[in-house]
Amino acid sequence: MISVFNKSAITNDELAGVGRPILDNWAKEATYFSALNGEQYVKVVIPHRSEGVDKKKLPNELDILKIIDMNDEEDYYRVRKIKITLTNYEIYAEHITYDLIDNFIEEINIVGLTGQTAMDHISMNTQFPHRFKLFSDINKQANIRIVQKNPMEAIIGTDENTFINRMGGELQRLRFTLSMKKRIGKDLKDSIRSSKNLTGFEREIDIDSVATRILPKGPNGILLPGKYVDSPLINNYPHPTIKVIEVKSEFEGDFEKLSDLEKQRVYSEMRQACKKAFDSGIDKPKATYKVNFVTLNKTEEYKDYRSLESVNLGDTLEVYEEEFDIYIKARVVSVEYDLLNKRYKQVTLGAYQNGLIRNQINTGNNLAFKFDEINKTAITALKSANGKNTNYYSDDEPQNPDEGDLWFKSNGTVWQYEIVDGKLDWVEKTINKERFKSQFQLIESKTKELLQEIQDAEQRANQVIADAGFETLGKANQKAEEIALQKYNEAINEAKRLDGEVRTEVNNLIDGIEIDFSQMTGGDEFKNAVIQATVDSINQTISTVTNGNVTNLNHLSHTVNGMQHLISNPDGLANQILASNLFKTEIANQIGSSVTTQMADSWSTILRDSGDQIITALNATDGGVSIKGDLIRLDGTTLMDDAFANNIFTKNLTTESIRANSAVFANAIVDQLDVNRMTGYSATWVENVFNGVYSKLKITGDNISIVDNNGYSTTIFHNFGMQVLRRGKRAGWFQTYEGGVGVVADSGNDLVLGYRNNNSTTAINNSIEIAADTGDISMYGRSVKINGYDVNSLLQTVLNLQGLINSASGKVAISTDFDSQGKSTEWRYLEA
Repeated sequence: MISVFNKSAITNDELAGVGRPILDNWAKEATYFSALNGEQYVKVVIPHRSEGVDKKKLPNELDILKIIDMNDEEDYYRVRKIKITLTNYEIYAEHITYDLIDNFIEEINIVGLTGQTAMDHISMNTQFPHRFKLFSDINKQANIRIVQKNPMEAIIGTDENTFINRMGGELQRLRFTLSMKKRIGKDLKDSIRSSKNLTGFEREIDIDSVATRILPKGPNGILLPGKYVDSPLINNYPHPTIKVIEVKSEFEGDFEKLSDLEKQRVYSEMRQACKKAFDSGIDKPKATYKVNFVTLNKTEEYKDYRSLESVNLGDTLEVYEEEFDIYIKARVVSVEYDLLNKRYKQVTLGAYQNGLIRNQINTGNNLAFKFDEINKTAITALKSANGKNTNYYSDDEPQNPDEGDLWFKSNGTVWQYEIVDGKLDWVEKTINKERFKSQFQLIESKTKELLQEIQDAEQRANQVIADAGFETLGKANQKAEEIALQKYNEAINEAKRLDGEVRTEVNNLIDGIEIDFSQMTGGDEFKNAVIQATVDSINQTISTVTNGNVTNLNHLSHTVNGMQHLISNPDGLANQILASNLFKTEIANQIGSSVTTQMADSWSTILRDSGDQIITALNATDGGVSIKGDLIRLDGTTLMDDAFANNIFTKNLTTESIRANSAVFANAIVDQLDVNRMTGYSATWVENVFNGVYSKLKITGDNISIVDNNGYSTTIFHNFGMQVLRRGKRAGWFQTYEGGVGVVADSGNDLVLGYRNNNSTTAINNSIEIAADTGDISMYGRSVKINGYDVNSLLQTVLNLQGLINSASGKVAISTDFDSQGKSTEWRYLEA
């Protein structure tokens, strides 16, 4: 159930009960979306013409939706966006805990706190009080310095100083409680089989990260006697895949002078590090599986995936990959759930990658590299002049250094990693600190200037895209249909120009940095590293424009002089231009495909199912327009000039908006026809059939016929009279002719004036019957009243009429006078 509450409701008590209105009966779609450590929202679609919909009662922005989720839990969602299209209201509501994004933390320093105490510290230091309860079961202690972040960003943001990056954890939300747990979900015993060709099952395998043979490298380049450690799965692949891993191990003195027992301890630690890497899955490919239940349930194999219909976010199960003969552990990383029909629409299984789906929480860092990130990638680990050692530039202690490495701190001190008292350690070196510090600050200043230039260029690129019709780069695909082809090209050209411009600015700025301790930093390597880092940043921005969202502008392709142009993306979308006089767009996935083709004198749109069968087609040529589909709906005022309809099937037909200048209906079957305002210049009803409960009425230009549903009785009305048929044979007729009216019963049928009981052979209830069963005409009457008196025998047969005939004369006596008791007092005899 989905009900609406006022935006001012802020407690469980205020959100108790049933809100108004309830959207279930109006909505045609209500979907719950959730991703591990990421988004959680609800989308509701309500058609404008939904039966009973009251537009005044639809939710507004910031109102609250209460839903019942897949675990039968009530949960709350804040309406953040309402999109109105030509046919629908689309309502987007985020989980109520997203209200924390609107709050703010100025600065707090968390030192040596566990998960719960850190969450308490975050909760109590917001700019204004809130209603949410923050919880964690993580016992690890850590330091977190949070500066100018919203609470949600402080918890699951992508910066280094966030709860999730310092303590780990997985996010869980329910009503007004936000939890960071060691892990959500559970390990399931179920397993499924991967499939390449199953409708509704998508499979993506990445083997680039696989390592089946590891070269462990200890401190100062120590190697194992046998060098490599192999995975148990090494023979499942065509050939070994080798990776080097750094192993941290402590010992005193020169390794070569250690005892055999001490060396074996170090070797054991290195082998154990390899085993740990294999146990974590480094010898298995990274895999992502999408199971679409909407299409999968139409297949025979659906039964093999029923176990997925009861999973929850974070659950783990095994997927068998027949190609490699291995089982891959996969977690439920996202779900889509149908709130109306109470069933899953889609489940995504994969290897969870921390941080990739949390980018939307951060503000202002979609494109630009921050200084600390560039500092880490560009100047924290540069090779020295000898090409062997590494120079580190950071206030954080380097990890896994080698003997001879240098460590430069921002306070001007320089440290070298060397053996002291038989043990490798950092030793401070004498240096002109003030001079070095000024150079370090100069590097930092120039790098910041460089970053600002990059950010300015990125903003200009964004503005160009925005001017072309995009709201943001992230919404480029949504706005694609609104963009003119010319502006699209202008945006791309400007983005490319900015790429070259910023590269030039990078080189110019770096050239201005004076470094007179080049031997210390490795000379040009520092410059090249900064250039590479900043150019990578620009490349990321440009690729976002050219290879990312702009690629998704599926139909904004064009060609010149017949050049063929193809754009594709990972979602299976493809646009192809075949010639200069042809514009073609194709979008395809596992469910089906749609193709739009445009030429100078024609265009067409065709929708096909997964079996390549045409579902719907719309074609326009100089010869007219043709429409094909299982259901064709015309929404709005429809005008048909000189139209001919062979068959029209309609439940309700009114004529308020029907105007027919000249219309011919060959066969119209209508449940209800309102003709109060039916007008037309000329109407010809060729034939019409009206179906009733017990019979069928048929009207033609020649007659009107009524036939019972069994086909036994038929009555036909002509312009000259009426006929009655029994089983297709005429039984009698009523006919007008010159000089009179005739009522005739055909041979073998009675002619009754009045009513005769079907179970009696005589007429009753004031009736006169003329019988012709034997070919003779016998007239008799019963219960006939004249002047209020009952005549027992007005007309009877001449056979055996006791008391009423003169047997000698053979005449029939008719009583013409009666006494007060109604007895005959006078007789008149008729000839027999």
